[in-house]
Amino acid sequence: LLSGSGLPTSQAYRVGRVIVPTGEVSIPACAKVVVQNDGKVAWPESAALALVLGEDMGLPFLQLGAMAPGEAAEIILDLSVPPRKAPGSSRCAWALIDATTGATLGPLLLFEAVWSK
Repeated sequence: LLSGSGLPTSQAYRVGRVIVPTGEVSIPACAKVVVQNDGKVAWPESAALALVLGEDMGLPFLQLGAMAPGEAAEIILDLSVPPRKAPGSSRCAWALIDATTGATLGPLLLFEAVWSK
């Protein structure tokens, strides 16, 4: 899926997959995931999710804020699956990053939408 994209691929988690009808209306979708800072250094206030692959589904960027080592937080991705007139599929991925430096802090979060008649 991501090989050759230049993205970090050591960890990736699928946070959702939806099958929606083709048509002309956006479909709301929600994915929830718990992330934990399992490192020894606090994540900075600039920790965020940033779209790195595919359509943004209405969520190009989500500020998360600082997290101490061992701290966990639930992330809610409120998405909007765009309309499509023909069957097909699309994958998108967000990276957990330090928005100031671009450094990767955690795994990729993957979401897939499938349009079906």
